[in-house]
Amino acid sequence: MKKADVAVLVAEDFEELMIVTCNLRNEDSKIDWYLIQAQANEHKELSFHQVARPAIDIQTERQLDTEYDEFWAPIRSGELGELFAGPPLPDHNKGWMGNKTIPGIEVWLRLINQKCYIRLYFLKPNHVERRAEIMPLFPKSDYDYEYKDTPQLTTVIFPVLDKGKNDRDDWDEIREKLVAMGTDIYNKINESDL
Repeated sequence: MKKADVAVLVAEDFEELMIVTCNLRNEDSKIDWYLIQAQANEHKELSFHQVARPAIDIQTERQLDTEYDEFWAPIRSGELGELFAGPPLPDHNKGWMGNKTIPGIEVWLRLINQKCYIRLYFLKPNHVERRAEIMPLFPKSDYDYEYKDTPQLTTVIFPVLDKGKNDRDDWDEIREKLVAMGTDIYNKINESDL
């Protein structure tokens, strides 16, 4: 039996824990691990995007990193408010910004190829109870959101736009809406005294 040199998982969406795990495996494994996101448009045409992959040559890697750095730079520098300003994240988290912590909750801005959203992580040990007391602050009549739980994580995703890193011409709009919604969500929770 031949040993595999490459492992590929194709899915419509991946949990962040899966992406982090795949990136960690690529740092210390002889197998090249890939996560490929498959999406269908309104015409049922498929498109595929690499979500995680092994390190590639330095030139290409720098180009990908530069794109995320360029997107986050105005937010990081405080041009859109101080709440999400801060240093860049490590290379394997380039699509993330934020990590503003309220007791028991982390608020993150997330950018992927074709969409962006706010993600709340409810932290253990009282993560499920914490979410149950916080979510009434966000009535479904005013907010669109979905629960995205895994056995390890209790989370909520607030979609912002169906635009992402690939929509370079719309980056200003994406940044503004991400920061505005992230700030609104953070403030509602922070000011609630829950």
